[in-house]
Amino acid sequence: MTVGFAIDPDGHVVSPRLFPSDAAPECGRFVLDALPRWQWRPAVDAAGAPVLSARLVVYVQLP
Repeated sequence: MTVGFAIDPDGHVVSPRLFPSDAAPECGRFVLDALPRWQWRPAVDAAGAPVLSARLVVYVQLP
């Protein structure tokens, strides 16, 4: 399963999106529900200030 999202300057998930997958729909709901609970470190600019990240794409392997 593949999910895309960005991380805001506070480390929160922004605009999560599931990509088409053969996984069961409940698996997608599980991943989308879990994303905000994971610890995220925001991207930083050249001065070290937190910024909105570029969109991340993550592949999640479920058993």
